Amino acid sequence: MTDHFAKILNIYVDSEKLYICSTQTVNKTYETVEKGFITELNSLSSEGELQAALFESLKNCNLELLDENPEVSSLEKHLGVKGYDKAIKDKKGVTLFLVPKEGYSITPTEKYRWGYMGIGDEIHLSVEDALVNNNLAKAVLQAISLSRL
Repeated sequence: MTDHFAKILNIYVDSEKLYICSTQTVNKTYETVEKGFITELNSLSSEGELQAALFESLKNCNLELLDENPEVSSLEKHLGVKGYDKAIKDKKGVTLFLVPKEGYSITPTEKYRWGYMGIGDEIHLSVEDALVNNNLAKAVLQAISLSRL
């Protein structure tokens, strides 16, 4: 249905876990919002496990066109907390953006009380390069190391 839309993953990391959040698109505004599937990995997961989880999470993006923004984010729901600020407390954030046929942009961020802002240079990978030697996972791990709380 929305295969031509860009796909975005929001990735949150604390000392123990990594949360990969798939996103959906709001019909009226074409805004991308965090609703849907969350993949949770141990922070010590291998590059291969992370690579597989990233591709599986991308498959879960844009599965539906939402009529309105959800009141509660998927991360809040998954963690059982009220409020996005509580859900992201003590977590680094990374955004992964896929434009079909063009490639990936992975953005390290700095955390603020209200959310995240991109910092430094994005890491770019072609669609083909992302498939080789767990390169997508390596780029995400690099972005995590560059991100700041």
